[in-house]
Amino acid sequence: MIPLAWKNVIHKKVRTVVAVAGVAFSILMIFLQLGFFGSVENTAKSVFDQFKFDLVMISPNYRWIAETSHFPKSRIYQGEALDEVRKIEPIFTEYSKWKNAETGMLSKLLVFGFDPRGYPFKNSEIKKNLSEIQKPDTLLIDRLSLPAFGPKDIGLKTEIENRKISIGGQFTWGIGFSADGAVVMSDQNFLRLFPKKSLNNIGLALVTLQDGVSLERGKKILIETFPTDVDVYTRTEIGEKEFDFWLKVTATGPMFGAGVIITFLVGMVVLYQILSTEIMDNIKEYATLKAMGYKNAYFTQTVLKHGALIAILGYLPALGLSFFLYDVTRAATNLPIYMTETRALFVFILSVLMCSISGYLSLGKIRLADPGELF
Repeated sequence: MIPLAWKNVIHKKVRTVVAVAGVAFSILMIFLQLGFFGSVENTAKSVFDQFKFDLVMISPNYRWIAETSHFPKSRIYQGEALDEVRKIEPIFTEYSKWKNAETGMLSKLLVFGFDPRGYPFKNSEIKKNLSEIQKPDTLLIDRLSLPAFGPKDIGLKTEIENRKISIGGQFTWGIGFSADGAVVMSDQNFLRLFPKKSLNNIGLALVTLQDGVSLERGKKILIETFPTDVDVYTRTEIGEKEFDFWLKVTATGPMFGAGVIITFLVGMVVLYQILSTEIMDNIKEYATLKAMGYKNAYFTQTVLKHGALIAILGYLPALGLSFFLYDVTRAATNLPIYMTETRALFVFILSVLMCSISGYLSLGKIRLADPGELF
């Protein structure tokens, strides 16, 4: 067998470089689209990863962490009366605007309120500053909030909801796509900031079960205890529900999904044009091979191999560059964007498929070539 596919790759190096560059760019764009899509999923799950709980109680009208709706506080008392439950901690959330103390620019903000007498967070930095947030109009700010927030120094005074507030401390979270930044405060300061809210209307509540009580059993008992105004989810289920909101309700999912499809098609068209041009430039040579007895199956195999080689040559630099761009993006935006083995393998398969389709579509010229008409 003549290694014709490899010979075609190295024969016209400039054309090969153009093909590899075009395919590499498309693969890189696919990596970026999937990276952003993955960061949405990571965001959805990482919000609840900051809390200590076994189960979470929410309203049936819950949409996402900033639009929780509410259920009556009496459901917490009912839950805590169960032998299987150790404690239930309410969390109050609101979507608001942070005023940059230097420029006056407003940025999207997630506000979390909680009772300092309980401690629902995993973050030890918040615990160290519990005394600070019990001071009037004092909060703790996520140091990973975007630069648009301006200075985040302890003691700084600025505004949320046109109310003067003071920064009493910092913690590390990284809220991702949910908002530009996050703050936590006591439930009393939360009420001062949002006077229309009530501590009797619970947005969500974190349930800690007694030792030895399984999630399945705890969830079943809570569901049987409450009427239809409370839903109960495990940590995995609430993360999936949060992700479903971003995927199905917002434009985020369709936007990144469409981006993958578009870049896939662009790469396929670019390679198709290059392979078709190369085939037409060498059509007499292919016709000669046909006259020598080579069948169409051989040419199909050769062109598909050619496409696969281009895919591999384009994939490797795209993979390396995507690691770099993921790091740059994560540093600049604090988005939880990471490379995974599953994504790397999926994009590789997608790359080979993209180039194989292009190669197969360009085979028409060879199949129709008649040696007798070409000489």
